[in-house]
Amino acid sequence: MTDPEIEPTAAPTTEPEPEPEFVREQTEPCPKCGGESLAILYGEPSYEMYLEAEAGKFVLGGCCISPDIPDRVCAVCGHEWQTPELGGELRAMLDPLGALDPLDPSPG
Repeated sequence: MTDPEIEPTAAPTTEPEPEPEFVREQTEPCPKCGGESLAILYGEPSYEMYLEAEAGKFVLGGCCISPDIPDRVCAVCGHEWQTPELGGELRAMLDPLGALDPLDPSPG
């Protein structure tokens, strides 16, 4: 009795993960020099994120967040800033009761 012929199967294909919306949408120029800006991403990065950061798609910002962290960096002069959208979202997430003074980010 002979074994039936086994046909090789194609290797599974993996599609690259789409860029997060905020990486694609925010393309405003640097407020200091007018250069191209990149998103700053926070949190524990995957290996793929390390590779994409090395390729210059965005910048890794670490794992600690606070109400005043920057979310954009200039690829030309290195200036970092926070967009108004992120500032409002962070304040709502980190200070849901409004206990932080907007001029003093330390808890009162």
